Amino acid sequence: MLILSENDVEKAITILENNVKTVPTFTYSVLNNFISGIVYADSKNPETILIGTQSGIYFVAGKEDNQKFNNFLLELYRQRKSEELRFTLFSTNEHWDCVIHELFKENLKKVNRYSFEYDKKVLHENNRFANEYAIEFAY
Repeated sequence: MLILSENDVEKAITILENNVKTVPTFTYSVLNNFISGIVYADSKNPETILIGTQSGIYFVAGKEDNQKFNNFLLELYRQRKSEELRFTLFSTNEHWDCVIHELFKENLKKVNRYSFEYDKKVLHENNRFANEYAIEFAY
């Protein structure tokens, strides 16, 4: 696996924009260099990527049937586990969930996550909480 340089990060962003509906916030923070992290890829023109923070939170996206990449993912997990470091993995979709379940088997502890969308119009129409409170917006 390669580690994408800052110059090649656009390729990871392209994978996300073309194939992923919801992405954890930390993913774009790493890609935009707001927080320290790493971007692994299967090649210089990646089909599969793994974006991680220094604290051990990861997000995988791209081609699910990339066996070489999947083996790397499992080895990274084993390495971090042997060093007693965190390894929390977020997935893109149900296909990735199946791959992860097959890779990690009994080592897997699945937790569901939920995505929410912010609708400015609805919040502006209902921006009062009792008479004492109001939400102010700065754009």
